[in-house]
Formats: sequence, structure tokens, C-alpha cells
Amino acid sequence: MNFFMEFLKKKSGITLIALIVTIIVLLILAGISMSMIAGNNGITNQATEARDQTIIAQEREQVELAYMSALTNNLGDSVTANDLQGELDISVGNNKTQVTSGSGSILNVHFFDTRHNYEVQDGEVVFTSEGEATVEPTSIYAKLYTYSDGSGDVLVLASYDGYEESASNLSLKEDYGDVSMNKYSLSYPPEWTDAENNIIAVKIVDKIVPTTTSYYFYYCNIENINLENLDTSQVTDMSGMFSYCSSLTNLDLSSFSTSQVTDMSSMFSGCDLLIDLNLSSFDTRQVTDMSFMFAYSDSLTNLNLSSFNTSQVTDMSSMFAGCNSLTNLNLSSFNTSQVTNMSDMFLHCSLLTEIPEGLLENSQRVTSFYRTFAGCENLTGEAPELWKRVTEDTIDYIGIPDGAGCFSYCSKLINYQDIPEYWRNDPTPVPD
Repeated sequence: MNFFMEFLKKKSGITLIALIVTIIVLLILAGISMSMIAGNNGITNQATEARDQTIIAQEREQVELAYMSALTNNLGDSVTANDLQGELDISVGNNKTQVTSGSGSILNVHFFDTRHNYEVQDGEVVFTSEGEATVEPTSIYAKLYTYSDGSGDVLVLASYDGYEESASNLSLKEDYGDVSMNKYSLSYPPEWTDAENNIIAVKIVDKIVPTTTSYYFYYCNIENINLENLDTSQVTDMSGMFSYCSSLTNLDLSSFSTSQVTDMSSMFSGCDLLIDLNLSSFDTRQVTDMSFMFAYSDSLTNLNLSSFNTSQVTDMSSMFAGCNSLTNLNLSSFNTSQVTNMSDMFLHCSLLTEIPEGLLENSQRVTSFYRTFAGCENLTGEAPELWKRVTEDTIDYIGIPDGAGCFSYCSKLINYQDIPEYWRNDPTPVPD
């Protein structure tokens, strides 16, 4: 009996050892299998890499074929970004790719679905990276054409030299060459600027990528403009862009990228016939100057700027000056903590009935309230006691107290008689 029990103990021990060894072997085999599947050189990674390489090869072939097709259509002449884009839109689909001009003769192609980037030079296609499309500023060639019946001129912008208008009723008036490096301003407007408002149409031939659009359409007598081919992703200065486009009635800015812009001063000033503006897509987080932005656009009735980020803005002087049709103004998102100048901000906004809520709550840095609400004769409610921040002894650069005339002609305010006299009396007449 004892011998039998001893035998069972030994047998059990051997079985247990065998089981442990078996488990260890299975774990080793499982580890090897997992490594083969999921390791750096595993089956999964190899399959993923093979799939990616297949997609890249397919995309390269699509670009090569599109390039050859464009080259054939051009009878062997050079292929532009617009040519290649057109062929890819046909073969791959609309809004599937983006073609931009790079340095020299290089074209950049971006596939939106895969986020793959390619460089094309003389038909050779090279995969460069995966990620968002890199947009480089393009050359911008400007020409002015005139209608044979004398009705006006057409401004034509293209990313490449050599574009010619084929319409029989148009003849070339001026060739300005590449203007992409020119820095325009009010004192140095574009070469095509005409105070007689002869430019009645603007044509942007293909995608152009400027770094500034300052005063681009200044004094253009246009009713509307197609901006689909204007890539503003690299623009830092939009000052005066549509200034005094006095016939402009409609403006679609939904395609605008404004994330790099720092200057929007006078952007829509003097647009007499512009009734409404949708700027909900504007990214204004970098903007520091909004002075005169909507000044004297006296047909504007509604303006919703609740999406604006104004945390970096320092100058809001004359921002809405002369907007005498403005009845609804939403500035609920405005942060004025960095603003130093609000002079003439709402000058002669005669239909406004209330001071925008919250606008002045964090405006402690403002040193000039000169004529801020002057001529807002229908303002009601109570005037904020701004005079307790800025004293009569504070003099601005032209020798006028910085609060002078802030509430002049605002006699409907509840506390109008309590406002210090120099804040009520305007040292200069308010324009009609």
C-alpha cells in the first residue's frame, strides 16, 4: 500500500512538471507568434507598409497620367498647376487633390484622403511626405485689359506668366508683370489702382497664393467678385483690400483663410452698397489692427461679429465710423483688454440704440475715447463713466483731451447731463 501511494506521488510530480514545461513552451511559441504578427517587422506592419506603398504607387501613376494628359493638351508646352489640377479633377475627382506651384518648375500635389504629398518636375513624380498640404506663396502676374466698347477695364491675375485673354472684345492695356513681392499700402497702392473706378471686373485665372492682399481691389468698381482661386492661407495683411469698392453688393468670403492675418484695417471701408457681410469663418486671433475696418460702409444694416477673437487687437479707432444704417451689431465675443485706441469707433452710427454689451468692461488700457460715440443720437440707457479713467489732463497727439466729445450728441442717454462737459462737447463738427 505504501509503495502504491509513493508511486502516485511521483507520478503526480512528473505530471505537474510536464504541465509546467508545456505551458512555458506554449508561452514561448505564443510570444514568437505575436512578435511575427505585431513586431516592428511583423506581419501586420509589413501588410500596412505594403498597402501604403500600393496606394503611393497608384497615386503616383494617377499624377503621371494627369501630367501627360495636360502636356498633350498643351502641345508640349509647360504644364501649370491649373492644368494639372484640371486633369486630376477629371481622373481622381473634384476636391480630392490640391495642386500648387512650388519653386521653379516644381508642382506640389496633395491628396486629401490619404494626406500624401508629391513633387512633380518635368513629369517625374516623387512622394515627399505624409501630412497637411504645404502651401507656398506663388508668383502673381497682373494684367489690365479694356473692353472695346469703352465700358471699363478688367483686372486679370494669374500664377504664371504668359496668360492671354482670348475674348475678342478685350485688348491688353497694361502688363504689370510679377507683383507678388510688392508691398502695397494706402500711400503705395497697386499699379492698377484707378480713382476713376474704371475696373469693373476682376478675373483670377488659377490658384494664386499671395502673402499680402493690402489694397488689392482698392477703388475697383465691381458689383461682385469670384474669389475661389484666391488662397489667403499665407496672407498677413488684408488692410484696405476692398476699400472704396463703392459698387460692391455681394461678397462671398467663405473660402478665406485668415489665421495668419495681423492687419484688417480699412478692409471694407467705403463699400457704400454692401448691405450684409458674413464673416463667421474669419479667424482673427492674430489681428492687431481693426481701425476703419467697416468705416463709411453706410448701407450695412446688420453685422454679427460674435465669432471674432479680438484678444490681440490694439487699435479699434473708427472701426464702424459713418455706418449710419447700422441697427444690429453683435460684438458679444469682443475682448478689448489690449485695445488702446477707440477714438471715433462708432462715430455717427446714428441708428444704434445701445452700447454693445460688455464692450467696455475690460477696456482699462484704452487711452483715447475721443468722439467714440459722437453722433450716436439714438443711444439710450446709461453712459459708462469712462471719464473716471481718462482725465481732462490726458492729452492726445494733436492736443485734444482723449475723452473729448466721446458722448457728444448722445442726448437720449439717461445720465447725459451728468457727463463732464468736455466729454459731451465735440471740439470738431461731426460729419454727416
